[in-house]
Amino acid sequence: MKKLLVAFLFFVLVFGVSTVFAGEKTVRLNWEQNISSDFLGWDVYRGTVASGPYTYLTRVTYVAGETDHNSDQVIVAPDDTVTIYYFVLISLDTCLNPSPYSNEASIPIDFEAPDAAYSLTITIVTD
Repeated sequence: MKKLLVAFLFFVLVFGVSTVFAGEKTVRLNWEQNISSDFLGWDVYRGTVASGPYTYLTRVTYVAGETDHNSDQVIVAPDDTVTIYYFVLISLDTCLNPSPYSNEASIPIDFEAPDAAYSLTITIVTD
């Protein structure tokens, strides 16, 4: 029981009492690529500022013959926020030589809570 209490207090101290997570949303990135014989795949990066800096998320390995190139990314954010996320790719060959960043694609993710209900009334329907 003491360990549970210590863990809870640690969580509150680190994350604060006011941080409430709204959940998660998944975005799908789709792109096109000219495939060379020594092509390996793509590194996916995300940032919250246009033109970077970006944070590495994952590597997507190319599967020979595949024509649909995409990656699903899960975003978890605190409640009551709207954040614009910026994504870029780097293409890699089998020697891990990187390309320049791809074009930047962005999307606003809305984790804001809905407005409260209003004009609530009560009526007696039977005597």
